[in-house]
Amino acid sequence: MFCTSDTIVAIATPPGRGGIGVVRLSGPDACGVARSLTTHDGPFETRRATFTKVRAILETAPITVERREMECVAAGTNAPDGRVDRRLDAPAF
Repeated sequence: MFCTSDTIVAIATPPGRGGIGVVRLSGPDACGVARSLTTHDGPFETRRATFTKVRAILETAPITVERREMECVAAGTNAPDGRVDRRLDAPAF
């Protein structure tokens, strides 16, 4: 069984070369993780794209079961992957 209070981060694009890279985040700290991946410092608005070097989109209930899911997209397949790896390896996380 899994814990519903966990924040899940998943790279949603296959390895290799491509035009974009997608990372999906879900759970109570999804916005916090997304904020650490972007340079955006304002609030994320539901179903509105926030453009920085990484585009972040917040989806909330009734669209998602967890009521909070982020999708981060960046140009180049490995761009968000590297940001996620560095952020999750950081001691403050």
